[in-house]
This record gives sequence, structure tokens and C-alpha cells, in this order.
Amino acid sequence: MPKRDYGKYVFYFGMALWLLAAVLKLVDQSTLLGLAGLLVLFVAVRNSWGLYVYASTGQPRAKLQGLFDQMDERRGLIFYAVFFVGLLWLAGGLMAFYGLILA
Repeated sequence: MPKRDYGKYVFYFGMALWLLAAVLKLVDQSTLLGLAGLLVLFVAVRNSWGLYVYASTGQPRAKLQGLFDQMDERRGLIFYAVFFVGLLWLAGGLMAFYGLILA
């Protein structure tokens, strides 16, 4: 029996709470930016974990396997590491830092 991945549902729940807070104006704009940054950081952590699992076991997750099918393994791995891990860490970190700390 395959292991269930609840991270997708946690992200959807977080997005629903974020939208509810935005629509009802429960928090100010800078806090909303920081909370969106935390959601992006959550996705970056999930993708980093997928990269770690591939590095330790050699078995890619579905998103990484799709990139391997489109590109060769080396280019797909570089693309995944740069765009799905690195840029999400950078964007989420900047959003969270600016929204929650500087504002």
C-alpha cells in the first residue's frame, strides 16, 4: 500500500485560510504577503525533500520523473533544483522576511 502524501492538502488548507483572511480583511497587507511567503516556503521545503529523497534513494517523485521524461536526467535535475527549489526558497524567503519582519 503506497504511503499517503498529505502535504498537498495542507497547502490547500493554508491557501483557503489565506484567502479567507484576505477577503475578510482580518490582517493587513504586509502580513498577508508574509503568510503567502510562508506558503511558498512550505512548497520549497516539500520540493527540497523530494530532491533529498531522490539523492538518497535514486527514486524520483512524480514531478521530477516528469522532468526526466521531458529532458534527460541531468538537465531535468538542474531545472528542478534551480526553479522548483532554489527560486521558491528565494521568493518565499524574501516575501516572508519583508511581510513579517520588515513591515
